[in-house]
Amino acid sequence: MFALFTLMSVFMLQFLMKIADKLVGKGLSIIVISKLVIYSLSWMFVLAVPMAVLIATLMAFGSMAQNNEVAIMKASGISLYKMMVPPVLGSILIAFLLVQFNNNVYPNANHALRVLTQDISNQKPTLSLVPGVFHKIYPVIHYWQERLTPKQIK
Repeated sequence: MFALFTLMSVFMLQFLMKIADKLVGKGLSIIVISKLVIYSLSWMFVLAVPMAVLIATLMAFGSMAQNNEVAIMKASGISLYKMMVPPVLGSILIAFLLVQFNNNVYPNANHALRVLTQDISNQKPTLSLVPGVFHKIYPVIHYWQERLTPKQIK
């Protein structure tokens, strides 16, 4: 759980740093920003769970090896294969649950995130404008914005 929490925190901080300048101070409500963050948690969870399982397994077996617990188990007659049964069964369970999450929750969250971002861009088209950059509106129409005034942002 610690590894999952740590990885989710890292992904969340990266996401917030990437979108903070685009959303904060542009007139969006806290509810819309929080919906955007909550819908984005699904892709973070899909990436973080396998890494968290790997980290937890390495930490557990590393600690066991450091404390000579593996040698003690082998000396008491437990084979390496019997030691691996609980982690393998746990990984099968986690893989099954993650497949269910990927099939049922992840597509709905991605769709809701895409709909929300399209709604935001339709309601506030100036959010996508960056000063000093050409913007492609249609295949043949390009738009140059020298600077944005506070009136244009709102």
